[in-house]
Amino acid sequence: DLAKETKVPTDISGAVEVAGTAESYRGRLELLNSGKGWENIRISTSFHGSQQANELTNLDVAWLDGSIRGRLKVAWSEGIALEGQLRGRDLNPAGYNPNWPGRIQADLDGKFRLPDKKAPEGTLRVQLLESRVAGKTLEGDLTAKLADGLLQIAGLNLRGKDLHLQARGIVQERVRLAADIGDLSGLFPGLQGRILAVVRKTEQLLIFWCKSVHFELA
Repeated sequence: DLAKETKVPTDISGAVEVAGTAESYRGRLELLNSGKGWENIRISTSFHGSQQANELTNLDVAWLDGSIRGRLKVAWSEGIALEGQLRGRDLNPAGYNPNWPGRIQADLDGKFRLPDKKAPEGTLRVQLLESRVAGKTLEGDLTAKLADGLLQIAGLNLRGKDLHLQARGIVQERVRLAADIGDLSGLFPGLQGRILAVVRKTEQLLIFWCKSVHFELA
């Protein structure tokens, strides 16, 4: 039980099989954490590696009534490097928040490096395939890059019925946001409109201002 260390309810069981030497080994890992909600997760994977790196192949995670499959590789010979490709299918966010029932389909490809005595760097691409959350259809994509201590959003697009959100910029400096909202009837009957805003960070303040706002009652 790791609840005290992780601050998350745990009931972990599993098995691991390893064959080979420290320079060349391979094996299989099975882990299960029994829980009532999002804590309930089962992980199974094959792995192989050496004293410099380890790769998880055929990674299969059962979580939120769906699955996450793919591969992960971590290396530590020159700093730390992590890369992987993950595919999430039929994930139900209601397991985390009961107000968000749905099915999420997403693909993730990423790389991250923490070199010795250098700033971290990495790339991330997430594609949200046609999904449903709280009765709304959503799809979109995110492309981001970390370099020289700066996180750049090369492009964020989120599309759904009566919603189109876009963002681009450097998080530590300036991000441009644009949102087309076709229907906010869940909050205000018939309300729809558009927001164009800019978020800018200074040394001590996070400044948010709207360049244009337009709403109307349909």
